[in-house]
Amino acid sequence: MTIRHPEDAGGPLPRLAALGRDRHEKERVLRDFGRHVRRLRTEAGLTHEKLAARCFLRHDHISDIERGLSGPSLLILLLLADAMDVSVSELIGGLPAPTHRAGRAKILEAIGRQPGITRRALGEAVGWPDSYVGLLVRYLAARGEIARQGTGWQRALEP
Repeated sequence: MTIRHPEDAGGPLPRLAALGRDRHEKERVLRDFGRHVRRLRTEAGLTHEKLAARCFLRHDHISDIERGLSGPSLLILLLLADAMDVSVSELIGGLPAPTHRAGRAKILEAIGRQPGITRRALGEAVGWPDSYVGLLVRYLAARGEIARQGTGWQRALEP
C-alpha cells in the first residue's frame, strides 16, 4: 500500500480520516511502528518468512509493515504480538495515535471565524475535500474540541 494524498486517490477516498493533510503524521507513526516491529523480530531471531508463517501472512506483508508502508489490522497486531512472544502493549511501544495537528488547527480557526459555516463551505475555506473535513470535524467533535470553541457550531456534523 502506498500512502497517497486524498486528492491523488481518484475515486473514493479510503481511510481519509487517517490521511488527508495530516498524512505526514500518520507516515511517521507507521514508520516508527515498523522500526519497532523489525527490532522485536530480530531480537526474537525470526526472519520475515518465519514471522509471516506464524501470522498466516505473506513475507512481503511483514516487510511492508516494517517499512511503514502499511499498518496492521487488530487481528494481525494480535498475531504479531503472539508470534514474537510480546504483549500488544510492548509491540505498540508507546506510540501515540495521529492527532491531526495540521488539520485540526485550520478547521478550528475557520469555525471560529464563521460559526455557521457548512461542511462544504468549510472544505472550500481550508482547501480540502469536504469528505475529509467531515471526518475531521467528527473527530474534533468527539474529542470536545469544537464545543470548547464556544461557537455552538454543529453544521459540519450534518451528512
